Amino acid sequence: MTSTSAWAVWRTRGMTRVYGHYDEAMLPLSPPAPALIAADIDGTFVDDTGAIPPKNLDALQRARENGLDFCLVTARPPRWLTRFRGLSAGAIYAANGAYILDAATGAILEDRGFSRSEVRAVARALAPVSGIALSAETADGFVRERAFPSAPAAGERDRESDATFTLLSEISCGAGKILAVSSLLDTAEFYREVRSRIKGLAELHVSTSDGLAELSPIGISKATALAHACHARGIEPAQVWAVGDMPNDLPMLNVAGVGIAVRNAHSGLHAHADALAPANTDAGVAHVIDAALRARALARTTLGT
Repeated sequence: MTSTSAWAVWRTRGMTRVYGHYDEAMLPLSPPAPALIAADIDGTFVDDTGAIPPKNLDALQRARENGLDFCLVTARPPRWLTRFRGLSAGAIYAANGAYILDAATGAILEDRGFSRSEVRAVARALAPVSGIALSAETADGFVRERAFPSAPAAGERDRESDATFTLLSEISCGAGKILAVSSLLDTAEFYREVRSRIKGLAELHVSTSDGLAELSPIGISKATALAHACHARGIEPAQVWAVGDMPNDLPMLNVAGVGIAVRNAHSGLHAHADALAPANTDAGVAHVIDAALRARALARTTLGT
């Protein structure tokens, strides 16, 4: 193999892998070279400090110059996405796809979140859970109950000025997602309890390993967000390479033509992803973009275009 800074994606024994050495013969022609790269943000597109690696920004510029589309699909709410405007093409999918934002302005194009009555119903269903405390990400900001920690494990980094203390059972607006923690139950027991009580009301997503439950409306997930992105572009999911690091990314990786886990990903993602990329701290998304550009160049050469 010829060594290079780009990472190649290749298939062997039915499994796609991403390696730190490049050989054109190993780039995939099936599934087809991608038209779109879809990436999670935390633990994937940004490093462990939350900064965007310069290599990722450089790779995005190369993608634009070569007609390769890119979008962000994240559990983060709209209030956290200002600095990502202009990086994604067309739309940013926030709160696991509950909010679809204009990529350039951040304006909410589509609200697919919980209605006020649905938030209240979820809150009532979870009320018996030991040590439960709730918060909600809304179109306008962050609402939390007084018992919800001001700096939860997910790194929401709430400030007192960001929060209105409100019982979610009495909330006056809808929400893109509901967050729940327990001060008394261990993580596994807590997730089991939440999952059993929200059946038919919401879906549980896990984007951290620290006991935070993220609840989305039925049918809202990163998979449906990716389906929306494909429909908007007139492409098929097989034309997408999706990159993530946590269990809530798995639905998106499963429906994409190639599902890629960064090296720092949750072990459950490693077990189900088609491919492995460098860690978020090593600008893994940049490596994926460069591999995709090489795959596209090879496909054009093969087709004689």
